[in-house]
Amino acid sequence: MLSDEEIAEIFENEASLQRKKIHTKHNGSQKNKISGNDKKNQPEQENFKPEVKTIDKVKDSVEGLSSKVSDRKKNDKSVKANSGDKSKVPAKTGSLKVISNVIVVVMCVVIAFCIASLVNNYVVDRVTVEGESMEPTLSNEDSILLQKMSYYFGDPDRFDIVVFPVAYDSSTGKKTYYIKRIIGLPGESVQITDGKVYINGEVLSDDKFSEAVILDPGLASTPINLGPDEYFVLGDNRNMSTDSRSSYVGLVKKRKIVGKAWIRLSSHEENSDDGSSHEKRKRIIE
Repeated sequence: MLSDEEIAEIFENEASLQRKKIHTKHNGSQKNKISGNDKKNQPEQENFKPEVKTIDKVKDSVEGLSSKVSDRKKNDKSVKANSGDKSKVPAKTGSLKVISNVIVVVMCVVIAFCIASLVNNYVVDRVTVEGESMEPTLSNEDSILLQKMSYYFGDPDRFDIVVFPVAYDSSTGKKTYYIKRIIGLPGESVQITDGKVYINGEVLSDDKFSEAVILDPGLASTPINLGPDEYFVLGDNRNMSTDSRSSYVGLVKKRKIVGKAWIRLSSHEENSDDGSSHEKRKRIIE
């Protein structure tokens, strides 16, 4: 691409060249000493005119070059303008990336919440004990993990500590849960006589969780026959427990068992020291 200075220089060179040619021819005509004859001078004038036309052609070519240069400059400006428009594309792309990142974060939060909810409802839950009916195994304000998976694939065993609902408050929409130990299994006969538990007419001798003499047999003063999915439960603190001996609790069906006590996270003493008993956790009444 030629600059304006280069175009001017070309024009000046062509013009000077033509002037030299004209001057040379003019001097040659004077040497021939042709005078007083207009007709004889006419060829010189005719020879001079083509040279003028040649200069005009040079001017035209130079003007053509200058117009091409101006057109190229316009094209360059348009290209730069287009490149300026393209520079805006990364900004749009960046905003799209921000939006996509926000969507990913929201999706991760939703998925994490769903997983936590599933785990809490169907796998494991943290609960706090209220009452003294399970002493000395569990005390008031003990924090435990409730494991819920076991009974999806199997049945409760004797001496399992289980949690189940006993009442529903329609005004608050909350259930009252009890935690007790399984004593009688489906198909067995349970009776309490002389302060001892009898299973199918035999003393439950392997009960290592309570050695106290039961003062009130309640409904179990006569044999209680358990159905295919019914369980007889007692608290470890036998004389301070509301359990299957009471009509308020009665026999517990398997489908009502929420889960099995798995791990005790903290005891009453630890809770009273650090104040964690005031945390909002599911309360299990003994």
